[in-house]
Amino acid sequence: MNDSLEYLMNYALEAGIGVIYDATLSSDAPSVSYAKSKIIILNGNWARQFESPFILAHEIGHIVLQHRCNSLAAPTTKIKMEHEADVFATEIILNYSKLIGVEHDNVYSFMQAFGIPNRMFNAVGKLMRAY
Repeated sequence: MNDSLEYLMNYALEAGIGVIYDATLSSDAPSVSYAKSKIIILNGNWARQFESPFILAHEIGHIVLQHRCNSLAAPTTKIKMEHEADVFATEIILNYSKLIGVEHDNVYSFMQAFGIPNRMFNAVGKLMRAY
């Protein structure tokens, strides 16, 4: 997992995105991105550390896709942006896995290896078939 986090940190830096890794946050505090400032705060104390690569890639997605959500945004807009960031994250991770030579023969094991949430099963399968 450390290698994938390093790859994603470098990806963020190359895209002009700053990442603050904070291990002092509460274990239930979500990571967050600020598109306007191009900053991500990644919770290094997150209860489910195995999800960290996907979470970081997801937050990178929000910034690269220029998502600027506020409390007044419609729920459908928020859902759409979250899904777009999830797909973006999956694509970054698929590219990374190809780079390091990981086989894409099993959707579930691939998702487990990179902390991709179960809600992405159908989308991951579709993306893997396209790769």
